Order: sequence, then structure tokens, then C-alpha cells
Amino acid sequence: MPLDRSGSTLRLPARHASAGLLSAGIAKCSVLGFLVGGLIMGALGGCAVQKAPPNALAPAPHDPARVVLEPETFASELASNDSRRVILDVRKPEDFEAARVAGARRVDLDAWSKAAREGEGFRDLASWSGRIASLGVDRDTRVIVYDAGNMTDAARAWFIIQYFGVKEVSVINGGWKNLQPLLGSASVASGPDQSTVRIADFQAKPLGAVRLASRDDVKQFSRDKSVAILDARTADEYSGKDKMRNARGGHVPGASNIPHRSMLDENGRLRSPAELRSILETQGFTPDESTVAYCQSGGRASLAALAAVRAGFANVSNYYNSMSEWLNDESCPIEEVAAKP
Repeated sequence: MPLDRSGSTLRLPARHASAGLLSAGIAKCSVLGFLVGGLIMGALGGCAVQKAPPNALAPAPHDPARVVLEPETFASELASNDSRRVILDVRKPEDFEAARVAGARRVDLDAWSKAAREGEGFRDLASWSGRIASLGVDRDTRVIVYDAGNMTDAARAWFIIQYFGVKEVSVINGGWKNLQPLLGSASVASGPDQSTVRIADFQAKPLGAVRLASRDDVKQFSRDKSVAILDARTADEYSGKDKMRNARGGHVPGASNIPHRSMLDENGRLRSPAELRSILETQGFTPDESTVAYCQSGGRASLAALAAVRAGFANVSNYYNSMSEWLNDESCPIEEVAAKP
């Protein structure tokens, strides 16, 4: 079964699950035997039987209704004193200082993107623990992320934070450009951030419901058709006409193209769950099968993954390194769309 970069197993669609069901049945029998035996021993020895610990690597489930937060809803909630809430701004520093949501903490997304690609990348759990903990975020924090309005920056941060185990992460739909007109003066701050943030107790673990796919995973998915592959780039990138400074052009064999902009409405907001589901199903993606998204460098793929979750897809993964890795590795197969005569 394919693994992500951390070694966590990626879930396969139902048609590949028979072996998993058999294993699950055996596991259930083993657990039952353990519990029965424990009850007998407890009765004989006068000792209470403790429950087995929960699976620490179980993915945190996403609520499709909460991964995207409408700016009107967020603006109305700001007056409430939610001690669990941390608001993250992923815009450029000059935009953050010009005007931001009062109490928001800035994420250096450029540094995060670089860290995800270099060295140990997502496997450097200690460094990711520090980055996320320094924002005052732990696993039970309610994290709300917004960007300038392109949605891909916020989606990138959403993917990373949820991947490392924060259970509730939402993106403000349409970002700052849709949110700012709704905020009163008391809800806006400007200038350098002088606030002090309490470092949280957080240990990064690959617990997110949207998993990380590796190059080898995608090679297998392309060969055996076990997972539907979504290319979130432009049509020209997909066809190979636009190489985006890569050594080659084209797409992963078997991938279907849904440009990320088609998932956004005229105001830059992610479309409704019903609209997104229709877009995905029209291109052959179905909620009962696993889906992996990719793009050029992770942002558009993260948005496509967010859109799939919003549409009710449960088994979603993100090939974060995407075509900036794939197209520059000759061992990775490609397809091109022939030009029309």
C-alpha cells in the first residue's frame, strides 16, 4: 500500500479495500480476544480492565461545512470571545502592516513553502512543530486562515497545518478583498505587530485527513489507476504548451485537467459544495474513490484538495511537490496533448 513521505499509509478506494477488510476482521478478532481475556483476568484478580489506547495515527476528520468560512459569517463571529480561535494572515508583510484583522498573526508563507521543499521537507517534524507552536496553535486550536484573495496561499497554509494534525482549520472564502469591506474599525489593526504570542504545546504529526502524496505514490496511481489524478493547472500547462520553466511539458498519464480558476466564482470565492461536486463529477471524479491533486508547486493543488473536501470527497491527497519535481525527473512519465491541425 502506498505511503506518504512520513511513512503514513494513504487510503485506497473501496474497490481495493478487500484485503484491508480481511485485515480489519482479523484485527477485530484479536482485540475481542484481548478484551475478553482481560475481563476474565480482571474478575479473577480484582483488577479493573483498561481500554486500549485510541489509534494515535487516526486522521482528524474534516467537516466539509467548516473548511471554508464565508467572510460574512466570520465578521459576525469576531465579536465573540473564542479562546480557541487563532487567526492567521498569510499575506505579504507590507499588506499585513497596512491593515489586518485585529489579533491576526502573520505566517511567513514564503519561508514555509521553502521549508516544505528543501532538506527534509515535510519529514522534519521538529521544525514544523516549532513553526506551528510559535503561532500559539496546538492540535485543538480553531485556526482561521486568510490571504489577499487568490485563495491558493490560504489553501497552502490550510493543507500544511491540517496535515500536521491541527483538527479544525478553516479558510476565509475570497480572502481579505472580500472580508475587509465587512469589518468595522474596531476589528481592524495596522502597523507592526507588537503582540506577545504564547508558544503552544504542539507536536507535528502527519494526522491530517488530506494526506501528502509522494512522487512514487503518483507513479503507482498512474500505473494502476487506483486513485483519480486531478491536474489543477491551466490548460496550456496540462497540454505541455506552457512548460513553466520546467525541463519538459505535459501532465501525469491518466490525469484529468480542472484549472483551479474554474473552481472560483467571479468574486474570487470558492464555489458552493454543489457546484464543486458537479465540476468534479463532470471530469470523472467521484466522492467514493480516492483523489490526488497536483499543480506546479503545491498552491493550486492545495486549493483543489480544499475544493474536493468542500464538495464532500473524503479520500483526498495532495502531491505537494507537483510538477516542479515531476517534470524535472526523467524517470517520471508524461503525456502531452497533440496540437490541433
